Amino acid sequence: MIIWVDYDYSQIMKKIINIDSPCRLSTTNRQLNIYMLESSEEHCVPIEDISLLLISHPTASITLQTMKVMAEEGVGVSFCGSNYQPISLCLPLEGHTLHSKRIQLQIDASEPMKKRAWQLTVLAKVNNQASTLAHLKKNNLAVRRYACEVLSNDKDNVEAKAARTYWKELFSGQFKRDREGNWPNQPLNYLYAVVRSVVCRSIVGSGLVPSLGFHHSNQYNAFCLADDLIEPFRPIADEWVLLMKQNIDCAADEETGNLSASTRKYLQDLLKSRIYVQKKKYEVSTAVDICVDSYVRYLERKSKTLIFPTWQ
Repeated sequence: MIIWVDYDYSQIMKKIINIDSPCRLSTTNRQLNIYMLESSEEHCVPIEDISLLLISHPTASITLQTMKVMAEEGVGVSFCGSNYQPISLCLPLEGHTLHSKRIQLQIDASEPMKKRAWQLTVLAKVNNQASTLAHLKKNNLAVRRYACEVLSNDKDNVEAKAARTYWKELFSGQFKRDREGNWPNQPLNYLYAVVRSVVCRSIVGSGLVPSLGFHHSNQYNAFCLADDLIEPFRPIADEWVLLMKQNIDCAADEETGNLSASTRKYLQDLLKSRIYVQKKKYEVSTAVDICVDSYVRYLERKSKTLIFPTWQ
């Protein structure tokens, strides 16, 4: 099975393609050729129309030439593990004509700028957590109050305090957020990874280096900046997962802890949903681009703030 997820990206229909069955992937004339080993069917997709390629099936194969063309076209390629969770992401080394200049901007960013950026990020995340609770008709007053306490660099760790209250309210105290934990940790992990991949692709496309974050700084993490900028998007993903049972039958997934193709398709559809950025509606993937672009302007000192999505 091949899962196709269309979404609007810079006014051009782009696709996320999930290879979920035995396939052989190759390329000719800048086309991705997908040969289905079980049915002998063949599909062709212009590589310039692809945003992200998720390879989920363990017997799928891809040629080196295809990986090369994907990099040249700025397409992210993510490989998934046995549990269908993305475990790696291949991105081009250069994604913008001003690549060197923008790397230098990241390097030259002052500590006050980095601290201010993290304050803005945490503030946006906490506000979105409060909005998510409100949408789900849960008590958000305590989380909303935390938004007033976010200081430079979040030195009082309001993010963690708000998170404890947020998860308790979101699941009525019956849930512990843990990557290795029980349902619904699995769909949360998967959706976070998909959104993170889109954030990484946008970062590289803007000429920035994803490993140079303003808060996250783990030397073993190649995507620190993505882990910074994704934070306000997490509550949006949380609500999408919480509403899943209303839209698809995921009882079998919940029982086994595995994600079926229909569940993964539903989760990926978040990228087609529309959210507000500065009081205008955009699809999530476009909101990511706006957010990353705002960070570039922040580094260039053309703006004193970052632009993150909101629910209204």
